[in-house]
Amino acid sequence: MKSLTHSQGKSSPTTSAVPADTDWGIDTVSCWLPVNLSLCSSDTALWSSVSTRNRLDSEDRIQTEVLLGSLHKDFGDVRIELYPSDSRCRLHFNAARMVTPKSATLLPTPALTRIVEGILEEIRDSVWAEFDRVDDLGTVTRDADWQSQVHITRIDLARNFQVPNPELVKIGLRAAKSRNSKSTHEYTSNGTWTFENRTKTSGTDRFYDKSAELDAYGVDEALKQKDTTFRFEAELKKDRLNTFGLRTLDRITDENVWNAIVRRWDATGWGIALPSGGGLHSCIASLSHSMRDNLIGFLFRRAEGLDGDMPAQYRRERDKRARDLGLTPGLPVELLGPAIQFLDIYEGRVSKLPQYADTVDSLLA
Repeated sequence: MKSLTHSQGKSSPTTSAVPADTDWGIDTVSCWLPVNLSLCSSDTALWSSVSTRNRLDSEDRIQTEVLLGSLHKDFGDVRIELYPSDSRCRLHFNAARMVTPKSATLLPTPALTRIVEGILEEIRDSVWAEFDRVDDLGTVTRDADWQSQVHITRIDLARNFQVPNPELVKIGLRAAKSRNSKSTHEYTSNGTWTFENRTKTSGTDRFYDKSAELDAYGVDEALKQKDTTFRFEAELKKDRLNTFGLRTLDRITDENVWNAIVRRWDATGWGIALPSGGGLHSCIASLSHSMRDNLIGFLFRRAEGLDGDMPAQYRRERDKRARDLGLTPGLPVELLGPAIQFLDIYEGRVSKLPQYADTVDSLLA
């Protein structure tokens, strides 16, 4: 075996109740681990090429030679990068695809350790982890604290939602105010839809139509669902990993993962109240036909910013009439109406607001 030589130089998060369902968990993972270069090999079939990359943890963008390879699994691949100058190996994979084909299924948190263990077993001829020991008889043992030596550089945590009225949810998210609203983006392509809040280095929060994505890939699962599956996905990197205490594999627990999902959800502001299925119509039903038409036209102009030439007295009177009916002038017309429901992160669905708990389900969107 050809050896590679070495050439060199927060507090625990607050937990919250964890849901009992399985519609939340882990998606993409990137991590690195220290390696014993004297037991690694560069001449196995695992490696496909040699390239250059920035050294890990190098703020000066110092380039170094890296061996690149892939481990092919049944439903996805593991990208592998070996950095001899750093004595480290980097792994990148879609965790859910390690065990299931493309679907809405997410990897349960406890399974991540088993996934990493399995990968290390399969690549041991090429990559020897520093925390693995071998005695004179060839018996391999692993340090008891090995999980604390696997360092997470990115982890995508997700929660699926079952939504009966997709368009209402999309409109609602557009009206939401996040803590980082200046980086909000909306994308559509081939029938898919994604709404996201993006940062340069810390990660991205996204909410997207998972059913549409699966349909675009020709996955039958999307056709079997009565409601549309949306997914909230929190991509955590750098300081967000520190904030939620998720820097090493041993910290990837149900409680820490769920706490991170909930706190990122709260930061987006996407759990806003949504109008009922009756919406605007239920609020103006008592008005005469002519008054309804007049008020709807006024509310549309207010929402579109076309009210600049309205006489001030006329606008004040119409604003008051709308507010007396429980409407908010200036909001998109589709969002006007009694807000009695919201996107419930814990339940993974559209739920009634507590004060409307006794409202009949037929009024929900």
